[in-house]
Amino acid sequence: METNYNKQRFVNHFYSAKPTTPGMKKNTYHHLLMLLTALCSTIFLQTMQAQDCGCPGATMDRIEQVRDNNDSAALQKLMGEWRNSSNKNCRVFAFTLDVWQLISNRKIDTVLSIIQEQEKYVNSLPCKEQHLTQAYLNYTRYYKRKNDFENMSVWVYKALQHAEAQKDREGELQAVKDLVYLFTRQNEDEKIPAYVKRAEKIIAGLPENYLTGEHYNWLAFEYETWYTREQRMSLVDSGAAFADKAIVFSKKYQDPEQLTQSFRAFEAFSYHRGNLRQAVAYMDSALFYARQIKVNTSLGSLYLAKSSDLLDLGEKEEAMRWTDSSIFYAEKDFKHTPGTVNVYLQASQIYEAAGNLPKAFAVFKTYEHLKDSLFTLQRSEKINELEQQYNKVKNEKTIKELAQQKRIYILLALAGLLALIGLIFFIRQQSLRNKQKILETEQRL
Repeated sequence: METNYNKQRFVNHFYSAKPTTPGMKKNTYHHLLMLLTALCSTIFLQTMQAQDCGCPGATMDRIEQVRDNNDSAALQKLMGEWRNSSNKNCRVFAFTLDVWQLISNRKIDTVLSIIQEQEKYVNSLPCKEQHLTQAYLNYTRYYKRKNDFENMSVWVYKALQHAEAQKDREGELQAVKDLVYLFTRQNEDEKIPAYVKRAEKIIAGLPENYLTGEHYNWLAFEYETWYTREQRMSLVDSGAAFADKAIVFSKKYQDPEQLTQSFRAFEAFSYHRGNLRQAVAYMDSALFYARQIKVNTSLGSLYLAKSSDLLDLGEKEEAMRWTDSSIFYAEKDFKHTPGTVNVYLQASQIYEAAGNLPKAFAVFKTYEHLKDSLFTLQRSEKINELEQQYNKVKNEKTIKELAQQKRIYILLALAGLLALIGLIFFIRQQSLRNKQKILETEQRL
């Protein structure tokens, strides 16, 4: 009853024909102002919603989570949904998922054209500024995979500047990570600490999601690498703290890949602290989670790390047994790749240190053979690439020459036609002159 009474009072207050007092009039204006404010707020919110630049359910951590499941049917379904969505922003994420998949599967021949198509599409959107960072980072991923560090540096700085301008913290973090990778590959170690610290601040301020564990693992390994350069135990402590955080989030999101990385980090820090037995235990945990990963993983390198720890403990037979397993899984998962070659090289060193010289020699011969084969293959690919470039230039030159010859033939034909017309005109004129002379002669006779 009270509610109905109040409602009725409200209606009477605004629609009554009775005269109002000055106080009532002032109160009326106040209510009208509130109604106008509410109306303007509603219109503003509707406008903002109409210009929403997001795509429901499409985020970088969602893409990573779907890829980790290694379900090709689900990936294609999700890509199709985003590509055909009525929300045009969703197609941007479909492009990115396609790029990530092709790069992961080492099918990079068509990647550049897809990224260029993505950039062109993004530039046609009203929300292009919010999505351009994604396209720039895809260029960075492409050139990173191609080991083209010059072009990679161009695009990573472009991505970083654009992410900063848009206050895109996740895009900024990815660009910073790529810069650290670039500096590492170019041996510019002095530039790395400042960017690692910058990434640390960004990660601390990001909302928690599926990628949080990966971010903290990245920090843990960067601090471990930092320690190997400066040998400061405080860096080991900081790195271990990040690995602790990573393992919490990795367990929460049930991510076996990041759990593997966390325990690998623990193994490294235990090794640096001189606790080799604990390092072996952590490596066993890393192997436990690595076997749960649905995509091919580096089991060979994990077994190799464990055999190295066992060798330092003086357990030579066990070390050689785990080295055998390392070679088996390296061949099984990554046959004839640079990673496999590196496993053979380290395995030969472990066999030699363990005192098994015949096996060390045999494995080293395999390493040399694979290295030469891989080098020959890469050299053949480079030769083919140069040959294709040469043929392309040659074909372009031939096309230009043919076009030039065509123009010459056309000019010659035109010249011949003009000459023929001139000859006909000359003959006609001569004929007319002869007829005129004959006529004049007949008249005189």
